[in-house]
Amino acid sequence: MLIMNNNLFETVIRKTRQLIHSERFIHKHRIGTGFTRNRKLSFSQLIYFILASGKKSIGVNWSDISHEFPSLNLPSVSKQAISKARQKISSNACLELCQLFSKIFYKYDDAFSLWNGYHIYAVDGSTIQIPPSEENINFWGSNPNQYGKDEPLASASLLYDVMNDIIVDSYIGKYRLNEREAAERHMDFFAGLHLSGKHIFLFDRGYPSYDLFSKLMSCQLFFLMRLSSSFKNLINTEKEDVLVQYQPKGRKLSLQLRCIHVQLPDGNMEYLVTNITDTAFTVDTFRELYFLRWGIEGRYKEIKVSFQLESFSGYKPEIIKQDFYSTVFLSNLSALIKNMADTHLKSNVQNKHKYQVNRNFIIGRVKRNIISFLTRKRNTVSGMISKIIKEAVRNLSLIRPGRQYPRHKKYTRRKCYMNDKY
Repeated sequence: MLIMNNNLFETVIRKTRQLIHSERFIHKHRIGTGFTRNRKLSFSQLIYFILASGKKSIGVNWSDISHEFPSLNLPSVSKQAISKARQKISSNACLELCQLFSKIFYKYDDAFSLWNGYHIYAVDGSTIQIPPSEENINFWGSNPNQYGKDEPLASASLLYDVMNDIIVDSYIGKYRLNEREAAERHMDFFAGLHLSGKHIFLFDRGYPSYDLFSKLMSCQLFFLMRLSSSFKNLINTEKEDVLVQYQPKGRKLSLQLRCIHVQLPDGNMEYLVTNITDTAFTVDTFRELYFLRWGIEGRYKEIKVSFQLESFSGYKPEIIKQDFYSTVFLSNLSALIKNMADTHLKSNVQNKHKYQVNRNFIIGRVKRNIISFLTRKRNTVSGMISKIIKEAVRNLSLIRPGRQYPRHKKYTRRKCYMNDKY
């Protein structure tokens, strides 16, 4: 993991606060004529509310925040007024907070955690349950449930830094969005970060295509993708490691790819494709590398379960997108503090077994203190972080290397589990 200190977290908080209160930010992300006159509800007050809202009703959240943070001067207004005001804020405001985080993180002068000298990223999508309404079905798309009734669904996509535990870029769109197009959006944002070093991107079997291969190779980026059975001209080889010239019909250029056959513990064969031709990378190396992709699955679980993303604070599409991007932002802040706490744990606590701080404990503290972070002075924020870290090292989880669980194809309605509490 990346070794960090309070300065990085404080820089993120300071820059975020400045952005929230900047006139450029307000003018850029207001919808229509919203916030052009002095109103009871200001743009910055609503951003704080979006970030700090728990999974309660709007009225209860507003009342709790008003009493706990009187310095915000939240007016006494109806929940309808709050919802109406939120619809005048573009969700791109919350997206910009996420992007600001990534830009600060990767410009920070520190040593990144690498895998064999490479930065490792995973790209994957997931389905998000949306509050039921006719508007959401029309806006997001839908799929029939077990009773044949249409349920609105959205699709999310993440670009995740596996080794440093950071969501680099995120996107939420209509149900069944084109995963490859979402991946290209991530690549465009990544290119704008202008990062040095060697980078490998990991993809599941929904992503392989000539266009994505070509885009990544033209950007001088490495990739490793799982192939589906439809790629007969790549996987129908007898050798477990072979170079292939890939040129579908209608394409002028041929791409040199490497096809890898990996046998799974259950005896099934997994097919991978890459543009890494270095012979130092063996079949076992690629097996280890592709396994790193599972980190993004854990991150999706975090934002869906620990942050209770799908318990949205409103029905409107713009509010749903606000909730999604604000959750990604809070998730990254939690990752920073967890990293600091884990570093403190390794340096100061000696245990027989390997432990890490409990991630859900950190998440709970971040959600509870986000407004305090953004409104208090720097020395106060530093003290708060130190206190959270001291508490976190008393709430540990045992690390079990190589632990695996069989995938059960049994569906359950249960969504709340004891080990997901914070």
